[in-house]
Amino acid sequence: MSRPAVAAHADFGASAHLYEKRAPYAQRVFSCLQQYVGAAPGVTQVADIGAGTGNFTRLLAAAGLHGQAVEPDARMRAEAARLLGNHAFTWIDGTAEQTGLPSSSIDWLCVSTSFHLMDAPCALQEFARVLRPAGHLTIVWKLREIGDDPLMNRIEMLIASMAPGLDRLYEQALDTIACLEDSVKANGCFADCLHIDAPHEEVLSRDDYVAIWRSAEEIQSQVGPVRWRDILAAIDDLVPRQSHITALHRTHAWTFRRAGEGTRS
Repeated sequence: MSRPAVAAHADFGASAHLYEKRAPYAQRVFSCLQQYVGAAPGVTQVADIGAGTGNFTRLLAAAGLHGQAVEPDARMRAEAARLLGNHAFTWIDGTAEQTGLPSSSIDWLCVSTSFHLMDAPCALQEFARVLRPAGHLTIVWKLREIGDDPLMNRIEMLIASMAPGLDRLYEQALDTIACLEDSVKANGCFADCLHIDAPHEEVLSRDDYVAIWRSAEEIQSQVGPVRWRDILAAIDDLVPRQSHITALHRTHAWTFRRAGEGTRS
């Protein structure tokens, strides 16, 4: 699993102000994860890697947990500070490959909808370094249920017709998911695997639904601003003129236990 080319040229931070409109992760998945890893307020040290503007971090903080949120984009970190204010997580300028976290300092390390953007072998070595013995690694994605959502399916067909051959991040995420357990265990530092997933609906205003599409920097970076405006206009025409839109999502999570040696010094 190597870093996809689209990640090198998409300016995700440019749309940081739109990320708050994106659907949250499924609460029932998070509750199961917290129980499985035994994460307790005031006890468990947590890290959220590739935290973005804090969509997953908010779940951790709301559960009374504390720790560090690692995010390389300054605009994402600034937006997270605006949205979250003062809470139990410290925001750190770092990457999955170089988190800046001390060795053996984390009980539960979470990667939220960003593992497919990382140099996976290097990131896994870094995760193993910072995790305490028998600590847990959770890799989670929140993905759209395109096949079960007629509107989403029509929009995707529209995009494909107007800009064929795009490199899409959700497709890269699906490719990563398909071999995730074997790839993580091949690192030699992680054992066991709990996989859970659950569907969930998000009811959005029509304006917020369209605004989420404006945050798709992966598309804009490939088609250019003029073509992107045409695509957004076509999406706006396609979305029904009604007050609220229901979007379908599924939260997927894989949790591994830190085991073995094999970490870099």
